[in-house]
Amino acid sequence: MRGGPRASLALLAPAGIVGAGQLSRFKALEMLIIVRYNSLIIRYNALMTQITNELIYEVLKSVQAQVAITREDVAYIKARLTSLDTHLGALHTDMALVSSRMDRLEGHMARVDTRLNLADAE
Repeated sequence: MRGGPRASLALLAPAGIVGAGQLSRFKALEMLIIVRYNSLIIRYNALMTQITNELIYEVLKSVQAQVAITREDVAYIKARLTSLDTHLGALHTDMALVSSRMDRLEGHMARVDTRLNLADAE
């Protein structure tokens, strides 16, 4: 904001457009804005003096520790997922073997039915 709060209030209350009562309200508003604006600058400056390189370093160390824990967790999850994939593949193989055995049993039963003339009359 060029010129600070005073310049913006001068645009709000140009001379000769507003009455004397309104102008005093504008002056009060101007003073309030200036006080709050200065208060914000003081708070910002106080905050910036409290932030040091040591504080930033401590925060970064904390973030690095959390990232390391997350990496370990992801590695564990990957290992578990690989194990599940392996077991799922073995399950599919077992199901195929069972299906093959059942097909052979059905073939044997069909031959037994044919030999004993137990075939359904169609």
